[in-house]
Amino acid sequence: KQYYRAVALLTIAYTANSDVGLQRQLKTNENEDNATYESILVTLTEEDQIILNENEISQEELKTILTEFIKANGSNHVISFRADRGTSYDFYLKIQDQIGSVYNELRNELAMTKYNQTFKELTDDQQNEIKRTYPTRIKE
Repeated sequence: KQYYRAVALLTIAYTANSDVGLQRQLKTNENEDNATYESILVTLTEEDQIILNENEISQEELKTILTEFIKANGSNHVISFRADRGTSYDFYLKIQDQIGSVYNELRNELAMTKYNQTFKELTDDQQNEIKRTYPTRIKE
């Protein structure tokens, strides 16, 4: 029985999903001057609350406000994102995912308007053009 337990444990260890967490690599733009961009500050508290520019908001409001903010400023924006030490990892990931979904929806919307295709269906050049309009700018 010990042998089978060991084999089961090793099987689980080697086949466990290692893709849990953020699915994108954060860019470090040390040379980029973020002061020239319109900015918005998103802070997560240790009580898993969202504070946007010093006002508490819901997740639905965050999505709406970020969509309007990015649309209004196009490539001239930056989202400053902070999380307190006590913020739960699940909540942190949920908000990161929500911010990413705002970019995805805006890019899909623009792709449908310009090319009548979804963003993923576009060529690399077309995708890069859309990304220049709505670049992912998250400063942590």
